[in-house]
Formats: sequence, C-alpha cells, structure tokens
Amino acid sequence: MSALIYLVDDEALLVEMLSQYLAKANKNWRVETFSEPRLALEAVGKIQPNVVISDFAMPGMTGTALLEQIRLDAPHTIRILISGFANPKAMGNKISAAHQYLAKPFSLADIRSKIQKALNALERFQNPEIRGTVLSIRTLPAMPSIYYELLTALEDADNSYTDVVDILAKDSVISAKILQMSNSPLCREGGAAVIDLLQAITMLGTERIKAAVLSHQLFGSYTPIPEYFCPGTLSQHRWDTANTAFKMAVRMGLTEDQVRDAYVAGLMHDMGRLVLLDNFAVPYREACLRALSEKITLSVIEQETFKMTQADVIGFLVSLWGMRDRISNAIIYHEKPWEAPDQDTMQTATAVYLAHIVSNKFRRSEKFEQPLANNDFLQQQNLLQLLTEKR
Repeated sequence: MSALIYLVDDEALLVEMLSQYLAKANKNWRVETFSEPRLALEAVGKIQPNVVISDFAMPGMTGTALLEQIRLDAPHTIRILISGFANPKAMGNKISAAHQYLAKPFSLADIRSKIQKALNALERFQNPEIRGTVLSIRTLPAMPSIYYELLTALEDADNSYTDVVDILAKDSVISAKILQMSNSPLCREGGAAVIDLLQAITMLGTERIKAAVLSHQLFGSYTPIPEYFCPGTLSQHRWDTANTAFKMAVRMGLTEDQVRDAYVAGLMHDMGRLVLLDNFAVPYREACLRALSEKITLSVIEQETFKMTQADVIGFLVSLWGMRDRISNAIIYHEKPWEAPDQDTMQTATAVYLAHIVSNKFRRSEKFEQPLANNDFLQQQNLLQLLTEKR
C-alpha cells in the first residue's frame, strides 16, 4: 500500500535517520520530515498523510497536542506518539489522540512494523463510517512501557522466550494471570502444575499472551463501568467466553490455529463497549438507555447510532494493533457468523458466537436484551446441540 508519512521531531539527526530508513524499507512509502509541530500542521492542512509519527517532548507544542489537532484536521490519519517516558503516570491515564505509542528506546524494525500493521488495518477496513469513527477516537488505554516492551518482544522473532519472561516478571498481576491461564484444564492435560513463566509462555503461545495483556490493560483503564454492564461480572465474562470459545472450537473440530484464535477473539470480543463508552460518553449512554427502555439488543442501537457495532470498533483496533486477520474477523462477525466472508472466518466466529451465548446464560455481563440464537444456522452447521451441552 502506498502511503504518505509525516515525521515530526526537533532532533534533526534522529528524524533524518528515520526518514532514510523508512523510505528504503518500502519503496511505496513517501516520507516527509518536520522539525517543528507548526510546520507539520501547515502541511496537514494542505495534504493529509496516511500516518503521522510525532515525538512527545518538543518546544512550543507537545506531541499529544499536535496529534490532537491532527485528529481534528485529518481524522482519517493514523497517529503514532513516541516518548521517552517509562512511567505511564507521566502520560496521563490515557494516550490522548494517539492510536499507537512507541517507547524509547525503540529499534528501526519496531517503528517499521507499527507503520506496516497500521496501514494493513486501513487497507482491510474500507468502510468509511468505521474508519472515520474509529480513527477519530480521541483516547485509547495508556499502555505502560512494560506492555509495549512485551508486545514488541512477542512480535520479534529474534527475541527468545526468556526475554519475554524478563519483561513479564516486572508485573506481578499479569504474570499471575499468565500462570493461571497455563494451569487451566484447557491448556494442560494432567501432569504437574505450571509454576514457571517460561513453561507457561511456551504452552500458551504468543497470541494468547498478547490478548491477555491487551484485555487486562483495556479493562483496567475504563472506570467506573455503568450498572447496565453488570460491573461485577463483565470482567469475568471475557474469560468465560474465551474458555468456552476454545471448547466450542475443539468440539467443532477446528484446526489448532482456529482454536487458539477463537480463544483470543473471545477474550477481546466485547471490549469495544468500553472504547465507545469512553470516547462517546453522552451518545453511547443514550444508546444504552434506549436499548434498555425499548428492550432491544444494544448492537442494533449501536448500528443505528454509530453506523457500526462495538464489534466493528474492537475488530478494527485489534487489526490496528497488529493481531492476526482471523482474530479481527472473528470478533467482527461473532454476533453474525452467517454473514462472514469466508469459511475460515465463519467457523472461528461461530465458536465465539456460541461461547458468548452460553457464557451469558451462565453469568450475565450486561442487562440488555440478548439476541435469540439463530437455530436455523446452527442446525445447518450441525451445531445446535452445543447450546444445550453442559459447560
């Protein structure tokens, strides 16, 4: 995909090095550099780029202020913020106006990878309503440097699992969750308990580790959660759905990759609710109250109000963050797998669809009306019995 990329940094040597590297990394990328935020804004006013990468600390205007103005002037532009802050409190509770954050020090491969994944997401999501709304989102959860360090390490083939262990060891909460996951009956059959992070990472695989990290940080960033989302059970629902999606995918005879991706999609499938709630508080609250009063499923009201559902939102963001297409697609179609564009997506999305229904019967995560199961579709797929089997 051809792309226009703007680099904004007052360090002339760094920006020149990045410019030359990115121009050579992909012959279809045109890179322009700016030493002052003011100059970058003037350029955006003339030609809107596909991607803007800005340093945080610059004289006259911070990178967050620059990206916020670009969000208003060029809402379809991907915005990436670079900062040397290791402490998330220094950045505030959210990354304002940035789609992605890159902590210093970073490798040239890191920044190239983030740009490529962002552009791939843009290419996949051609729907103008979805692209416009999601890219105009002002705040995303601020992931401390440990999370970006971890995700980068998981994506880098040159890193060993021992590197990942060293990073995970910095956060006792997520380390405990990783060990808990690895000791689940879904992940091991008999044998001694897993007490070593290296063994846990080897067992779970990188995508499940990334999903656990992302969902943990996403959920922890949004508070308070309104009562109509059942705050006491909403957090557990994502784990229930992930575990049940895994089981459903196994029962359906799906491939190992589909089974793993169904788990990941189940873990992330309803996170778009929180993103919409945080970024469109008033209209989303009104949509929720309308869904309650009219006893209509929330996804129907989301579609009417935003021209998309929360599944579209989190599906796009998952793609933007560089997770596999099957995971993104399974999230998007998990409420309507019969509309999936291909067999692979339909099968994986169906596992999440079944898991969401079963999990909500066991432990409600929201007080809204739930859609009736599409028995005709499930009957055609010979899966209707999976709704009535014991958990």
